[in-house]
Amino acid sequence: MRRRRLVFGAMVLVSGVLLGVALEGDGPSEATPAAPPAVTAKRPKPDADTVAARRRRALARLATHVEGATRALAVTVVDCRGAAAAGADVTVIGADGAALANGQADAGGAFTARVPEADAVSVVASLGPHEGGAAASSDAAVRVDVCPGASVEGRVVDRRGRPVSDATVTLGDGLDVAVTDEAGEFVLTDLDLTGERIVATAEAASGELALTRLEPFEVRRVELVLETGRRLLGVVLDPAGEPVAYATLTARDFADQEVARARSDRLGRFWLKEVPFTPVTVVADDGQGGVGQLYVEADAVRDDLIVTLQPAGRLMVDYQGAYTGSFDVIALVDGLGDRPGKVTSLRGPGDVVVLPAPRKYWVVYGEDNTPCGEVLLTPGQVATVRCGAPREGRIIGRVVDAAGRPLANVGVWLRAPDGLADNRATDGAGRFAFALATPRTLPADVIVAVPGRDYLPTRRRNVPLAPGETTDLGDLRLDAVDDFPGLGSANPFGGIGAQIETTEDGIRLGRIVRGGPLDVAGVQAGEVVIAIGEATSGFLPALDAVRLLRGAPGSAITLRLRKADGSTREVSVERSVIDVESAGWVN
Repeated sequence: MRRRRLVFGAMVLVSGVLLGVALEGDGPSEATPAAPPAVTAKRPKPDADTVAARRRRALARLATHVEGATRALAVTVVDCRGAAAAGADVTVIGADGAALANGQADAGGAFTARVPEADAVSVVASLGPHEGGAAASSDAAVRVDVCPGASVEGRVVDRRGRPVSDATVTLGDGLDVAVTDEAGEFVLTDLDLTGERIVATAEAASGELALTRLEPFEVRRVELVLETGRRLLGVVLDPAGEPVAYATLTARDFADQEVARARSDRLGRFWLKEVPFTPVTVVADDGQGGVGQLYVEADAVRDDLIVTLQPAGRLMVDYQGAYTGSFDVIALVDGLGDRPGKVTSLRGPGDVVVLPAPRKYWVVYGEDNTPCGEVLLTPGQVATVRCGAPREGRIIGRVVDAAGRPLANVGVWLRAPDGLADNRATDGAGRFAFALATPRTLPADVIVAVPGRDYLPTRRRNVPLAPGETTDLGDLRLDAVDDFPGLGSANPFGGIGAQIETTEDGIRLGRIVRGGPLDVAGVQAGEVVIAIGEATSGFLPALDAVRLLRGAPGSAITLRLRKADGSTREVSVERSVIDVESAGWVN
């Protein structure tokens, strides 16, 4: 009974309060005014840690709120350096495009969500200006890569500190590019944090600055000072492709004047500064007999130069007479459009000059550039050019078949500049010899042929016919027609997939067969083969080159190539059966 009265009293009290509120606007009430409500203290605002903890709990509840059979998906978020991307925002999206879970990665870059057992889902993570994504099917774990990025800003000035407008500024691999404003200012963003070098170029000037490691969200302030001229960056490699440390690099113009000098670092890298905006040749010398050179066209600002060293050739002049002046050595560089360029000078007879090889060189002397001789230098060769007075020069050799047996009564012809020519027949041992008087070293052609169609002819080019010197060609091999790949032989043969023609110092590659060995190796039409295996192709005619280039399908052959810019490289290709009609040509 007492409980009912208490409940009823409470109801009356509530009704009275509600009634008082309802009648408050109708006019003054004669009821006794209610006591003012007690003042309640405000709840303090939660701190940031409390808010973050509540958010994590809410997100965790959301991440596990998936109906039906579920699986745990462990997400790991890393930045562009592979480190944990703490605090990255993570969203898991279902097959229907709806968000199944979202949250933040913890200090270790980890985030766990409950997702449907059978459905494929995708995960998107973001950190700063960059985001990444990944797909997860039945896997229990997925990794997402994000890169937070950094900014590099600054200004470009000249030597006097004046701002340079309209200068091009590149960062890293050149994908991030900016142009300076009227105040010389620029801003670049490196999203992947890979920039190690920043370069600015303007008309007839360039500048560069190495960057220490960029940190996520960093804003780096720099200033670049432009120097007169351009810059050339690159690396020096040995014939095996390994970097060459502390090699000497020089840039030389067509007058053979040195215009810039540098040394490669311990990783073979070099930086030539203030190079004129004219054609130059970059020459590398390791100081141990290795020399390489590379032609760089006018106006090019390059950061991808590769100078490959070759064993140097050495050239000496032997003059018969009283001349004591200097000799000019001129290179015939087919890769530069058949334009001869002055290389260097010899102080006088007996002087030795180190030159890149293989190359064909002219030697002239005196005010009227009297010819002294021509010679093809091969890597590591020591050659002597003789001139001054007529003397007898000799060329000898032997003709053999494919089995190495000597061939008697074979016709051998010699042709050289200045109208020199002769012919001989081999003796019973297959030997032949020519002796002709000449006042200077000349490049001769020696042709060997057998009447009829039993044997294919052969030839040697650039054979030195030098006054007072004997050149021994050794054995010259004749192939039987029926045994030569692709002619009389019925057996399939392998080739490299290109048309070829002879040049001054090698075999030029013409059209390339689409999908053939050379095309697969990335070789371009116009490159010159300067060596086929161990044979220097500057001495070989096209037919002899074909004999070396063809072989059994699947067999490998190594070629040394010279590109149009003068750089050299080695490629190994696997011969294959070539069907031009079905494959067609690349060019």
